[in-house]
Amino acid sequence: MQARRDPTSRLALAALVVVTSANALVLRKSRQEVGPTGAYSVWQAICLAEILKIALSVGGMLLTSSRPPALSVSVSPPPLQSSRQPVPLIRVHSDPATRFQNWLPESLAAHAAAVFNRSDFIALTIPTFLYMVQNALNFISISHIPAVLFQTVNQTKILTTAVFTILLLKRGPTRRQWFALFVLTAGVVVTEYRSDDRNSGGRSTAWVTGLLAAVAATVLSGFNGVYIERFLKSSSTTLNTRNVQLSMYSAVMTLVVGVILVDGQKSPPPRLFENFNEWTWLVVVLQAASGLVISVVLKYANTILKNFAASVAIVFSSILSYFTIGFTYTPHFVLGTMMIFLATYLYTQRPNHPAPGKMPVLPTTRLQNPVLKTVPALSHNSP
Repeated sequence: MQARRDPTSRLALAALVVVTSANALVLRKSRQEVGPTGAYSVWQAICLAEILKIALSVGGMLLTSSRPPALSVSVSPPPLQSSRQPVPLIRVHSDPATRFQNWLPESLAAHAAAVFNRSDFIALTIPTFLYMVQNALNFISISHIPAVLFQTVNQTKILTTAVFTILLLKRGPTRRQWFALFVLTAGVVVTEYRSDDRNSGGRSTAWVTGLLAAVAATVLSGFNGVYIERFLKSSSTTLNTRNVQLSMYSAVMTLVVGVILVDGQKSPPPRLFENFNEWTWLVVVLQAASGLVISVVLKYANTILKNFAASVAIVFSSILSYFTIGFTYTPHFVLGTMMIFLATYLYTQRPNHPAPGKMPVLPTTRLQNPVLKTVPALSHNSP
């Protein structure tokens, strides 16, 4: 399975690396800047990011839709006091303000009908619900198993994504790409390895529960990513419309589960925008940008390449951390970085063999038989 080598996919993958790297640093900085009553509500930040994605996607829908016509026609009901046969009043508008005023409601109504499509409701509910379950499983697993074990199991989502790509999209990596995926998984694990996390304690029932939760989360992560990729590519619906749909459902889920239920149980519950600062608002912007870029990657590339971009972003964010917060390189980090770039190189190389269904073009050679030289060549006009 080769990456689509069009400029859109390449630009989207590069943007994903940049946005993800910046988001990791800004998120860390925002959590360190503690307000007078503690840190800000993560659920509020996530909900605001989804709302921002909706606003940006709606703007994109309007910008990419048909422009207002050169002339706008409005029909008014006939006056009731007319003694003759009532005739509707037809007005032709040529000024831009009136044309835009008449065009905007029609355009919004058409886009609203596409967004609130009944057939998409169940299809969108599935990934939103699974994403919420995945986050809950990650919380359970990190609470019961060591961080190094959680990071190791969590990176197997790279492999589960490839498996679900075969099952759902009916395409899969080549042998060399499978090898690259295993190298990438190992490289990310080695990069995030911390020697102080080796002591895991006894293997109790809670340990097994945490391990099973981590495995289930990786399976859901692989399925969810490929499912959304299939959803984005399976119809002619515009990407902005899909972004509005996905962000709308995510915002509702986050508001109900996170802001109302989880934050509401705290004593006292956090107020709206409490402890928000400039770093927090930058996190909201980067989270929204990351979600929009990911949708472009899934539309024009694939989920596996998204995981590669996220892995490369780990390296870039660590390099930036060296200059900003004094990150210390370890032999594990250097080895893991080399493995990540090696895996990226192996995966993105074109195969040497021809594509399926295409025969290689062999070079033509002249026949040197002197007997055949005397035979005249037949043209297409010969009888």
